[in-house]
Amino acid sequence: KRVAPGGEVPEGPSQSRLYEAVWTLTSELSLDVVLQKVADLSRELSGASYSALGVVGEDGKLVQFVTSGISQRGRERIGRIPEGKGVLGVVLKEGKPLRLADLTQHPASVGIPPYHPKMKSFLGVPIIFKGRVLGDLYLTNKIGAEEFSQDDETLVTLFAAQAAVVIENARLFENEARRSAQLDLLNRLGRELTRIFDLDRVLQRVAELLQEGFNYQNVQVFWVDQARDALQVRALVGLVQGQV
Repeated sequence: KRVAPGGEVPEGPSQSRLYEAVWTLTSELSLDVVLQKVADLSRELSGASYSALGVVGEDGKLVQFVTSGISQRGRERIGRIPEGKGVLGVVLKEGKPLRLADLTQHPASVGIPPYHPKMKSFLGVPIIFKGRVLGDLYLTNKIGAEEFSQDDETLVTLFAAQAAVVIENARLFENEARRSAQLDLLNRLGRELTRIFDLDRVLQRVAELLQEGFNYQNVQVFWVDQARDALQVRALVGLVQGQV
């Protein structure tokens, strides 16, 4: 069963729950917290046993998978995140809501992986911001009914539209905060280096501050040895320390 995104939620409990969910969501700025709350709130709104938020990377593939209704131990047993194939891939590719009474009967179904909870009824809704798919909401196992209703789909679709704005704002806020911290680091770098007169210490401090401020796993400083026409490692920090 498919419908076009949009629609109105009838006045009453559903509308109140939607407003409350959106209000809760807009009070957060941390991207990780926002993503988890989107997964949690969509599960509550739809009355689903399980929900997941798949975040899409620049290549259109899933790069993050946030779940709700499954314990941390359960997530660890399942293993790596989905690749975006099967029924999940249908929602990713088409960018439209998809509602199924039994997801295992869909032609694109690839089955349930080991240690995964059994899932039957399914509702998938894309999260779209200005025509760009940021991710998808996946809801399974409707509580108290055989399948998700048209009202569930409308409610979650409207919630996903609001969630897209909040997610994008959280991303922008996080990017600006990171950029501000990096600029502050560069200023610190300039101030510190003017007080160090030993070249090896200067290069080592550069590597340390770059790793700290830009969150790199490894930073290495190579020095040009023109006499030997070679590069020489003069400073390094991170996982490679002691290995080079």
